[in-house]
Amino acid sequence: MERLISWLCRSIGCAAALLALAVPGAARADGWPGHDHGRGDDHGRGHVVRAALPAGAVGHIFVLELENEGESTTFGPGSPATFLNDTLVPQGELLKHYYATGHASLDNYIAQISGQAPTEETSADCLTPSTNLTTLIGSYVDLLPGTPDPNQALYPGQVDGHGCIFPSGVQTIANQLDRVYPPNPFTHRAAWRDYDEDMGNQPTGREQGAADPLGGLDCGHPALNGIDNTNAASPATATAPADQYATRHNGFVYFHSVIDKTAECDANVVPLGRVQVGAPSRLDGVRLPDTFSGHLADDLWNIATTPKFGWITPNLCDDGHDSTCAGPNTIGQTGAGAGGLHGADEFLAHWVPLLMASPAYRAGQMLLVITFDEANSGDGTACCGETPGPDNPTPGFSPLLAPIFKQLGLPIPNPAAGGGQVGAVLLDRRYIEPGSVDDTGEYNHYSALRSYEDLLGITRGGTDGLGHLGFAASPGLEPFGRDVFNQRRFGRWGY
Repeated sequence: MERLISWLCRSIGCAAALLALAVPGAARADGWPGHDHGRGDDHGRGHVVRAALPAGAVGHIFVLELENEGESTTFGPGSPATFLNDTLVPQGELLKHYYATGHASLDNYIAQISGQAPTEETSADCLTPSTNLTTLIGSYVDLLPGTPDPNQALYPGQVDGHGCIFPSGVQTIANQLDRVYPPNPFTHRAAWRDYDEDMGNQPTGREQGAADPLGGLDCGHPALNGIDNTNAASPATATAPADQYATRHNGFVYFHSVIDKTAECDANVVPLGRVQVGAPSRLDGVRLPDTFSGHLADDLWNIATTPKFGWITPNLCDDGHDSTCAGPNTIGQTGAGAGGLHGADEFLAHWVPLLMASPAYRAGQMLLVITFDEANSGDGTACCGETPGPDNPTPGFSPLLAPIFKQLGLPIPNPAAGGGQVGAVLLDRRYIEPGSVDDTGEYNHYSALRSYEDLLGITRGGTDGLGHLGFAASPGLEPFGRDVFNQRRFGRWGY
């Protein structure tokens, strides 16, 4: 079928090919959420709230995920994130009331690509009450039984169980895009790609994966149903550079629907690449102060090779998670003070210019979203009508972490309804007014997923039959609206 679609695309165009082959979906007999179960159009279904821009207006979406800071710290007075505040915000838009959906990290990465709610295990980063706080060894185990919750009206698209890796019936935006834009049957390149800094820097004793031709490992994760010792960074050895990759910051490898497709996972869950700071280069004629190598730089050279959905995860130092870094940050600093917001800002200062120099961004075809997985651990606020999933009544805190919080002297969030207010910066040359601040709209990770699905033309299947997965299909959830896509020269509606 994939080869037939590829041939038809070359012969009559992809849109016509997909139309010719499309048939109305039907619910699977086993009741799995996340699969086609209706025509998926808006006719006869009442009013459907979709993102303010029509599908296709934005051809590429990149999410760059940072760690563990609240909106008031990141964007408030005295923030060390000077490049973010003084350079990027004036070129884009600050969404002040953007919220994470849980604590700690993993549940937020999962929510943004699948709409699955925090479970006790995912909101604990798959740690246990007895986890050693020095080694931080966790687990990488299947979520069982992993069956659809019987109350799908209350818990749309959610599955029940304990564990961390979702069964193959649970879909992600990657699987959705595979249906709309089938991967190349020969190279397995898909319309989505996940770029993870440091993945596979130390291939022995940490993550496992296929050797990437540009260095590192592809589809990197621990052995299935084994331990996860990537939670803490590993310093450089005599034979290998530091490895600051954390599996829990790579949501895609927590889904059998992704990792079981070995060739596709290897082709699309790839190392980020490297930057040589201070060595000038050019991208499509645009002068850059640094030189880049690796998959992201290679993909951005051409609109045709730029994925429709890209996800960028910096390492534990460069995403701001670690304040004291076992390895170097982007500008080569290590140790105390190299990470945190300072380290994250240095990553942005050197890598975002690469994204903004790409032909896709310069043509006004790319939306870049810079946000944080969660606020500080004491902020358990939520927005947008967020409700708990069936397996954890407090998305903002896992009871599995209570002993660890007690050891560390940390307060348990109260309320623990969500992951706190983190804020987000959105950049798009065509549809966003530079330097604007959205102080009225409220959005969260589920809203963002719903927006990405709408903007990329995913309008069939999903939990609601309209292209939305999990809690992104919640009735009344608002995707990015006219307050976000506010560019005046495109009129009041942003297009």
